[in-house]
Amino acid sequence: MTGRRIQAIIGHYGSGKTEVAMNLAVALARKEPVTLIDLDIVNPYFRSAEHPQVLLEHGVKLVKPEFANTSVDIPSLTADVDAAILDESRRVILDVGGDDAGARALGRFKPHFDRFGLSLLAVVNPYRPRSSTVEQILAMLAAMQDRARFPITGLVNNANVSHLTTANDVLYGREMLARVTRETGIPVVLECALEKARPLAPLKGAEFLPLTRYTKPEWMD
Repeated sequence: MTGRRIQAIIGHYGSGKTEVAMNLAVALARKEPVTLIDLDIVNPYFRSAEHPQVLLEHGVKLVKPEFANTSVDIPSLTADVDAAILDESRRVILDVGGDDAGARALGRFKPHFDRFGLSLLAVVNPYRPRSSTVEQILAMLAAMQDRARFPITGLVNNANVSHLTTANDVLYGREMLARVTRETGIPVVLECALEKARPLAPLKGAEFLPLTRYTKPEWMD
């Protein structure tokens, strides 16, 4: 699903990046060993590292920064991350910080990506303020590519308005990203939604990932 052994998921805050990363890891873990690396050193909320039990129950190994889930806000990238990337027996999903500044964390591992390859997937939700127009999405992608020091290889349509999302919302995201693809040449490789919002017609050339809301806040229960 979506390419190489090593895949990095990036996107602005509110794009649903962490939800996509967790769901992708769980889906892949049904078929092969998977490690999810929480590289979100920017946003202290909605991190993969906040859900170790969920990941463990689905057979996903979690590697997280030393200071994840503490009050210490220090970018800390441990040797465990290097070891996880170098382990060729496992698929690797990197949940990367929520903007271009967070994408800089990937630059530290560029020698590994040059060696093994990388699928760098940008999650886009056109219902968020900083990605609501094609121009904003293009600027976001350019900034994240520059910081990551690696080209974005695929787009992820995660158009949503939380639990109110319908198939029409997903189709709106599909239309927006088709325009981005025409401008950049970057294809949409993954489309995500709650099962109830899955469009009847699949998107040609892309896989569909039905989402489970693992990061849902308690007030939505």
